[in-house]
Amino acid sequence: MEDNTQWIISIRFRGKSGTMWQAIAGMMYGVVQRGWGLWMQHGAYLYWSGSSKTGVLSGLIVDLGKWHTLVIRRNLNTLVFHLRTEGTATEKSLTMAWSTTLSVHQQKTLGGQWPSQNENFVGDVSYIKFAHTKPNSNFERRCRFF
Repeated sequence: MEDNTQWIISIRFRGKSGTMWQAIAGMMYGVVQRGWGLWMQHGAYLYWSGSSKTGVLSGLIVDLGKWHTLVIRRNLNTLVFHLRTEGTATEKSLTMAWSTTLSVHQQKTLGGQWPSQNENFVGDVSYIKFAHTKPNSNFERRCRFF
């Protein structure tokens, strides 16, 4: 994924209440270099960070206790975040400019079990899928909600 400008990450998770940062997936505090991560902040906002680009995903708020699927799709210099709440008609999307790479030189985790950090996810993570994509690939069609 590091040099690829077309990829998809799909994460299925259920958030629960908490007062601290809750790391859903990734590894920000790598030995080699700063990595990437997805968090849920108190207030149930999603937050993305990769390399030096970070930010609250405005409008992508988790409905606590319900399962969600977040699809992050990179196509050249953009990232599209699409959040779907299962069992409802709720779907939200956000697009941001993106040109940095994602580090793959260290272990990635689910649920925030990051070394020397207290950012554990108190919810559940069902799966995370990574894929290099080509336009109209089978994985892209299966993960696409928009």
